[in-house]
Amino acid sequence: MTQKLVALLLALGLASAAFAQKAPAAQTASEYFLKYHDAMAAAKTTDDLRPFMEPEQQKEMDAASKDEQEMGVKMISSMYADITDIKVVKETAKDNVYTLEVTAIQASDKTPGTGSIEIAKDGDGWRVDSETWKFGGSTMTLKTKKQ
Repeated sequence: MTQKLVALLLALGLASAAFAQKAPAAQTASEYFLKYHDAMAAAKTTDDLRPFMEPEQQKEMDAASKDEQEMGVKMISSMYADITDIKVVKETAKDNVYTLEVTAIQASDKTPGTGSIEIAKDGDGWRVDSETWKFGGSTMTLKTKKQ
């Protein structure tokens, strides 16, 4: 179950538009992503993540033990907190999908990096569809787009 929870929380990469609760209002994809990232980095409980999760993700999370939930939140929060000084360099729109090119610093070793974020907007609001970061020679995928 722990591996399933970790996989779920990583796949949330965390997540998507709000369903049970609404994610913070934003006018642009760039604004939404910065709010999303700040919320992930500051998360202390599953309730902090819930606005960015789809209903099936919420059900899986709710089925996990309290210890597994706490472990997952700590892991997510620490991964996002390690990515600092985010700046959106370019926002490109195609229909309802926005691609962000971003820069950031990996705080743990002060390595500069770049990221590619895909955000969609639909009737439910904004959601992060994919998020990939490159720091030094390593690549970190926090969210993979559903097919």
